[in-house]
Amino acid sequence: MRRSVFTLELAAPLALAAALATITAGCYGMPKTKGNDDGGGGGGGNGGGGTYGSAGTGGGAGSGGAARGGSTGTAGRGGATSVGGATGGTGAMGGSAGTAGAGGSAIGGKGGTTGLAGRGGTIGSAGTGGIASGTAGSAGAGGSTGGGTGGTSGRGGSSGVGGASGLGGSGGTAAAGSGGRGGGGGTTCAIACSSSAYCDNGTCKSRVTAFDVPTPGSVPSSITAGPDGNLWFAEYSAGKIGRITPSGMITEFGPPNYPNASPSSITAGSDGNVWYADRGGWIGRVHPNGDIAIFQPADSNNYPTTITSGPDGNLWFTQFYGTNIGVCTTAGATSEKAVPNTVRGFDGITSGPDGNIWFVDYGMNQIRRMSPGGAVLGFAIPTPDSAAKTIVAGSDGNLWFTEFRKIGRITPSGAITEYPVPTGQTTDNVTLGPDGNVWFTGEITTPELGRVTPAGEITLYAIPAMGSAIAAGPDGNIWYTDSNTSKIVRYLLNP
Repeated sequence: MRRSVFTLELAAPLALAAALATITAGCYGMPKTKGNDDGGGGGGGNGGGGTYGSAGTGGGAGSGGAARGGSTGTAGRGGATSVGGATGGTGAMGGSAGTAGAGGSAIGGKGGTTGLAGRGGTIGSAGTGGIASGTAGSAGAGGSTGGGTGGTSGRGGSSGVGGASGLGGSGGTAAAGSGGRGGGGGTTCAIACSSSAYCDNGTCKSRVTAFDVPTPGSVPSSITAGPDGNLWFAEYSAGKIGRITPSGMITEFGPPNYPNASPSSITAGSDGNVWYADRGGWIGRVHPNGDIAIFQPADSNNYPTTITSGPDGNLWFTQFYGTNIGVCTTAGATSEKAVPNTVRGFDGITSGPDGNIWFVDYGMNQIRRMSPGGAVLGFAIPTPDSAAKTIVAGSDGNLWFTEFRKIGRITPSGAITEYPVPTGQTTDNVTLGPDGNVWFTGEITTPELGRVTPAGEITLYAIPAMGSAIAAGPDGNIWYTDSNTSKIVRYLLNP
């Protein structure tokens, strides 16, 4: 939010009051309401022959005080907010979004010099619909030679009104007051923008930009930030690997020259390449220039499903069938680590902050921890049949995972806390955002992105279509795939 403070200063030496208003304007808010005017002036007394009239004491805000001049001398001086006699009083200053004070009236002294019109009120600070208008002071009557000068117009707050013309003195000609100047335009939006939009110079703009994958029906199933400053994604149905720049330019590579290509999960490797798991029974490596190499696991019938870069620099992957976790070196050599006391069915996998590998064992409704040497522990998820799916290391030193209508957190020691998602939204994939929070995709009645803070506070953001895989981009934004319409979508975090 931005805060703007306007300070008004008195224009006359004898001014008694000032008005201060603070307007707070934000992307989602309206300007705050206006303050009141203070100030004022009392009437001056009649002076003796050739002398000045005594000044009146300060009064309330608004019009300048009237003053009568001496009988033959210079006109009497005005009250606290006006100069009397020949010169009209100065108008009180407008409050924030209030109406500016009218110019003081002045009645010329007998035989006095030329009467000058009172000045219009100074700037009325803008508020919600505030009008600021300075009314010109009346010219001094009976001036010896000249007419009163027109009052200066009040300057607009929001849609300021011009000052009135000065009134002529006896025998004098009044000069017209200049028109008031309108208040400046704000940067706030007339209505609060939706959660998927932001306010830009008074207009709500969408945070969401979608980019079509060139191959129709490609079903982008996974996305990751690559080591080259771009994002890379797996196209499950097209059998291709895609690359998208932060500006949205997409290049596709493949399909590779091997049977049953079905890339399902992708990650950045420690060797500067991108690696992916392929349910057709392969582990793939993609050079930043798009060259693809493939490697076959020890048991290619187990359907490699998800993949991550491990703390040891190798690639670790889960398999849909079987009871093993797969390992692939950056040179392409594969091996497997057995998981005891389980039934088939592993899904999400990630490298933990403790130097271990963590993965979802949905067959046993557990989160599993495996050391690089292969030692395994299991931690039961409190909710039975939780449908846990994906897992990621958070910024708080814990790990976070998706469940059906919940987000789970597990400490490195295995303590689990579950957080229900507002409105019962389902959860799908999860990633660590560039803002230090965990972000996830989900849908039940409307497509939404979710954000969960390290304290477990969950906020949902509406998006046009259901998201699937999700990743933090190198540009500081959230990127996700729309598998139903084969799009890659960018969600602006900080426009």
